[in-house]
Amino acid sequence: MGKTPRKRKAKAALSPAPAPGQERVERVERVKRVKGVKRKAKAKAKGARKAKADSADLLWEHVLKHWSEDAAHAAFIEHCRSRQQLGCAAQRYREHLEAGKDTLDPTTHVQVAERLADIRALAVAEFKATLPDDERSFRRARFVLVLLALALLLAALIVLARGCAGGMDAGLPPWSASA
Repeated sequence: MGKTPRKRKAKAALSPAPAPGQERVERVERVKRVKGVKRKAKAKAKGARKAKADSADLLWEHVLKHWSEDAAHAAFIEHCRSRQQLGCAAQRYREHLEAGKDTLDPTTHVQVAERLADIRALAVAEFKATLPDDERSFRRARFVLVLLALALLLAALIVLARGCAGGMDAGLPPWSASA
């Protein structure tokens, strides 16, 4: 458990005053420690990203070597889906298609188009999974709120019209007319 502010203040009151410039030295040391921790965390995250990229690269190389095997394609696409990198998978298939525009046979073009369609379908399914389930009820609630706002606006216009009509007879504005 951490110290309460009262205990910290009491401890600070009992400790001797720091020497001139000592506070600055302590602050600099604290900043250095924080920067070191941040640097280590950044290096660790970079290593994790590199490992993920390496595994995707290895799987893509496997796909290229075993192009006719559906299992290789499925493993690569599943790997990218699990790491939310379907865009990268689609990009690799598109690059493969662009690189071999003239050299690839028509069946490979069809296969790449099918793989891209599969990736697109997976991406759309992932996106729809993140949307709220009650989209219809949201639209219904919005419709009801718009109708309610229109009804209130209409009621306000009726009250204003009645008030203006009564005030015009007396030659006074409706808010200054007395009953």
